[in-house]
Amino acid sequence: MKKTVFAICLLMGFEAVAAEAPEKFQNPIFNDMLYSNGNRTFSHDIRITPTSITDYDAPQTRGACEYIVEDEKGFLLKCQYPDFIKGYETYEMFYARYQLDFTNVGGKKWCEVWNCSFGIENGKIESLGNNAPTSNLSNIHNCEGEKDAWEDFRYGGPKMNCLDELKERGWDKYIPGKWKKRVNMWQ
Repeated sequence: MKKTVFAICLLMGFEAVAAEAPEKFQNPIFNDMLYSNGNRTFSHDIRITPTSITDYDAPQTRGACEYIVEDEKGFLLKCQYPDFIKGYETYEMFYARYQLDFTNVGGKKWCEVWNCSFGIENGKIESLGNNAPTSNLSNIHNCEGEKDAWEDFRYGGPKMNCLDELKERGWDKYIPGKWKKRVNMWQ
């Protein structure tokens, strides 16, 4: 009996529990409109709250979300898109990295906000979009302390990886299931 109670307590201690959704995110970047990178043909300007994602350019992809966790530079949500794919859930991670400096052309500094989506199919987790993040821009904060994107991306820039970013934050524990093993066709 004591062993059973101990085992249950031990399992409960390791279970990752999502936090209660705040009204607003800690970081002001995520409480305002995020703009796409200027491509009006495929734009996707979005607003994200702890309980929703609204894509103003593709209304069918509006998501109802559950807040999971955040830090000073990003957050993780679990979302469903009822008008797009019924019953399918994704885990959406957004994080701020790099600033874009448009001051030399009469503009101002913007913050680059990256998005990684993870799906679960048959108990297997996979990074959607070939494990590369997509980006939007925030004009309310300049990502102070972050490098200028023009410098890092001039010659191809650093290769960002969604799974690495998720694991670096320790947020992989919030996504239940086993990670799909990907075969790299270029090796």
